[in-house]
Amino acid sequence: MSNIKEHEINKQDDLFIKGYYAPDNVINPAIAWANTLELRGGATMNSATGEVENWDGQTHAYKECIENDITWPTLNVPEMNYMLEWVQFAIENYMDAYPMLREGGAFKMDPGFNYQVYPKGHAYNGWHAERGGIESTKRMLVWMMYLNECEDGGETAFLYQKYKMKPEKGLLLLWPSDFTHTHRGMPSHKTEKQIFTGWFSYVDKGDRLCWD
Repeated sequence: MSNIKEHEINKQDDLFIKGYYAPDNVINPAIAWANTLELRGGATMNSATGEVENWDGQTHAYKECIENDITWPTLNVPEMNYMLEWVQFAIENYMDAYPMLREGGAFKMDPGFNYQVYPKGHAYNGWHAERGGIESTKRMLVWMMYLNECEDGGETAFLYQKYKMKPEKGLLLLWPSDFTHTHRGMPSHKTEKQIFTGWFSYVDKGDRLCWD
């Protein structure tokens, strides 16, 4: 894992969004395993009621996907563990770009992440940030990996950066979790879109920084 291919966005330090390409031997086995999972309607919290709601597959909604929530430290799937190790390797490159990240509080990859599938014509429609409430206050960075390319659309749109990232198979994105990086997904009307997405969060003093 000594070399890493970077996206052209990495030349723009002021966006705080970085992209890195996972090689085929990392991403292909992970995709094959993800495609065996059972999926349910994507979950979002109703801001009015505070209740978690799952997309019914038809109604226009804030988030229109089917997904599987994965807890990985206990996951006995070598191809997934290898991919997640690669993500943690990529975060070192992100910190090289922004060295002050090494001076603040300690953080590590969250134990849970999502595999999400967006059917043709559907997307994560609502503008949102990944640290948007008390339940997500420890989130520090977001990671998201595209698992396929879209024939049309499918971009991740960043509101304040005025930037749209085109999906590319194996492209890992990293960005801060706060409102500064409010974003949403754009629909592809010709291609089903698939992603992995998760977070790096601050840990309490004395916590282990690595998962056993």
